[in-house]
Amino acid sequence: MNNLKYKVINLNLNLETFVSNVARGKVVLVALRNSKDEIGVSEKNYLYPDGITRFAGGGVDEGEDLLVAAAREMKEELKIEVSKERLEFIADFNINAYIQESGKNYNLLIRVYGLEIKDSDKIVPSDDITGIVYLDKAMQVELVSRYANLDGFLKEEDGNVMSWNDYGKLFGPIHEYVFKNYI
Repeated sequence: MNNLKYKVINLNLNLETFVSNVARGKVVLVALRNSKDEIGVSEKNYLYPDGITRFAGGGVDEGEDLLVAAAREMKEELKIEVSKERLEFIADFNINAYIQESGKNYNLLIRVYGLEIKDSDKIVPSDDITGIVYLDKAMQVELVSRYANLDGFLKEEDGNVMSWNDYGKLFGPIHEYVFKNYI
């Protein structure tokens, strides 16, 4: 178990384009930690730019408990059954995102949990996850740097165009905080 106290981090972001995650209202992410204290992140090789990974997780359904959502996401994305007791709170990120393109503000809660991976956990990437990679400290620093330097655009299935730079503004600080504090 970690010794983190309840931590709330407020982020005010000025984004060029709409990042689909900001409209979800609530998102849960789970940082995996193995016995070597490396942090596990998910790959989406078909979507993410080279060298970009993200904590597993996703949107919270209307009325769904955040712990239940995190456990559901682990089952959907990694095919592991996780009890709520195994999930360790890391931080809440309250995000106020102003989208320049539309002139609208969005509020988003991203709750991050940690999960110590046991030898008995047989992770099978599924849903939209193509793999899990465990990052040592040097690789964690490199990922945060990559988030800070993302560029280019992605045309999403719904026709929206998302700036990878905006994606980095949203997820870079979250990963940086977790890498520094989930030890």
